[in-house]
Amino acid sequence: MRSAADPQAVERWCVKPGYRENPVPRSFDREQGARYWTEERLAAASYFQYPVYLLCRDLLRTRGARSLLDVGSGPGTKLAELIAPLCADLVLVDQPSSREIVARELPSAAFYGADLDALDLDLGRSFDLIVCADVLEHLKHPDACVRFIRAHLAAGGRAMLSTPERDHLRGRDCMTSPHPEHVREWNTAEFRAFIERCGLVVERQLLLPQGRLPPLELAASRLLGRYLLRRRWASCQAVICRRSDSR
Repeated sequence: MRSAADPQAVERWCVKPGYRENPVPRSFDREQGARYWTEERLAAASYFQYPVYLLCRDLLRTRGARSLLDVGSGPGTKLAELIAPLCADLVLVDQPSSREIVARELPSAAFYGADLDALDLDLGRSFDLIVCADVLEHLKHPDACVRFIRAHLAAGGRAMLSTPERDHLRGRDCMTSPHPEHVREWNTAEFRAFIERCGLVVERQLLLPQGRLPPLELAASRLLGRYLLRRRWASCQAVICRRSDSR
């Protein structure tokens, strides 16, 4: 494994000098999902990144988007709850183990099984909105995934990408992730620099809760998350991006 202490790796991933990557976990599973998607994992999939999908729902409404691609979709439970009522044209890309449960949750959606760390798909079309929620930190080569997103983003479309905010979640002195499935994590400035290095223009950068909160607490987090309870209220960062050659 190449450590991010290597100056070339620091430049490529835009993380701070001396940051230590975790060994790459086994991330590609060709098996179907009956054994993997236990009740506990399904509950976690419905809880984590919920605020990201709420923002995607808002973008669908405000921009009039008619198609959505979810890269690293998991079982599709949040899409079924929040997005499918507004958007019929849904395409999901994730490990093949998600196929069966996606077919149950979103029977009209298209699903493509893929190794997210070596995305070589050409879907032959573009999308008004693309979401990639807390996927990039799991990948050895996240730039390939961002290039895939850029290649499938329509002119005038938007991409929503999220990942943990390292400084808020771990502290500014963190030099490696204690989460064994996270190869690397970024702080806000690093993540913006990395995404823009991959050819997307960041229009907005937001700090969000990692999981689903009651409505009143979610409203409080939007007002006070930068200052209070940052680990609970602002340890997920999201960027809204466009292609550099579009508006």
